[in-house]
Amino acid sequence: MRNILFVDINENHLLSIHLPESVVETSIPYLQIQGMLEADDRFMECHHRIIINMEHVRRMDREIFILKDGTKVPISKRKLREAKAAYQTRRKTPSFSSGDISRVLRIYVSN
Repeated sequence: MRNILFVDINENHLLSIHLPESVVETSIPYLQIQGMLEADDRFMECHHRIIINMEHVRRMDREIFILKDGTKVPISKRKLREAKAAYQTRRKTPSFSSGDISRVLRIYVSN
């Protein structure tokens, strides 16, 4: 689930799972995937039938999330307050890469 950028419903009424390198279309019901994703605190429904992975958000600009790859994902007026709170929480939560963890371990072991 970490690689999912966002999911939405496309013009063919299929669920589209947007990944960094591709988009996968499936007939899995939206409500089923919504329950699975929203059980993970990285995901939130930011617009009707759009669930975003907050780990991939670079910034928030008014009513749009801008992902690290430049993709723009809309935020509904109804979800705006929740989206701002989720964005602020994510900004305060540090994310560590494997390189960061390796450096911390080297420092710890050398002391």
